[in-house]
Amino acid sequence: MPSFVVAASLAALICAQAGAGAPAPGRMPKLAPPRLWRPPAVKLVSAGEAPLAPLRYALVKGAQGALDLAATGRWRVKTSNSEANTELPNLSTPFSYAVVSPGQFSFEFQEATSKGAGSENDNATQGIISALKGVRGSVELDARGLAQKLSIMPSPLDAEFSQDSTRVTVGSHYALELARSAFMHVLTPLPDEPIGIGGSWQVERPQTRGTVSFTEVATYTLVSRDAKGAKLTVRFGGKPDPLAGIHPNQMELTVSGSGETDLEFARPFPVRIDDQLLIHALTGPKETHQRVEHEGTVTGHLQLSTRKLP
Repeated sequence: MPSFVVAASLAALICAQAGAGAPAPGRMPKLAPPRLWRPPAVKLVSAGEAPLAPLRYALVKGAQGALDLAATGRWRVKTSNSEANTELPNLSTPFSYAVVSPGQFSFEFQEATSKGAGSENDNATQGIISALKGVRGSVELDARGLAQKLSIMPSPLDAEFSQDSTRVTVGSHYALELARSAFMHVLTPLPDEPIGIGGSWQVERPQTRGTVSFTEVATYTLVSRDAKGAKLTVRFGGKPDPLAGIHPNQMELTVSGSGETDLEFARPFPVRIDDQLLIHALTGPKETHQRVEHEGTVTGHLQLSTRKLP
């Protein structure tokens, strides 16, 4: 779903939307606009033990790589008159990247697969997963790995987009939002200040998990480092996001979880992430029948792949 969760985000939102009766791909209801893009906020919490030194990425033009994302979990949504409790399928979402310059890389998603929890027979879920294939774009970032700009395009296989660049199918709409949220979570920005072993820093970034959009607060701790990379642990928290469409006064949110992250400074993405994220939220006016309870657990894994690049 760091709490990883590129795939976590994908699996949770796909299944939550499908379980809640998301429209079948190809139908064009009025869709909510994309969330406002903004870079993550990074601040130092503790410098750690001496010696202190900056942590920096060192991307090399022309470098390429492939990664595999996997996630599973569960999600529950309860209203005053109904309840949906969904086991998330095992979702595998491979993608590749190519470094354009030390401050930019491009990416493209390959064919995703979803197994278990009845996903093979769910047209909405399969439609969104199919729409991920070919989703592509680029990320501009600084030497700390702080994303300054994310450009993302729907798959060229999208029938609506191929005829009109201002329109996409429902499946592509969800696929783009999921990919955007996933990348925001997996990219791991580093602190500006020098840091030593045991030092920690906090990253705040907009996220969507299941049916809840919020500000994820990830606290990273430096466990070890060498010239090639670093090992980190991470703890997760969260708070309401005033730009997520729900007023903070109408959300009670609890986010927790932990994980491990392995970095190689020559790559824009971690080479390994293992984590778990737990979320509980109450949304809507307090003490009314409109109150909705959201609860979920998402377990995620990101791994550098040895498969051949397309």
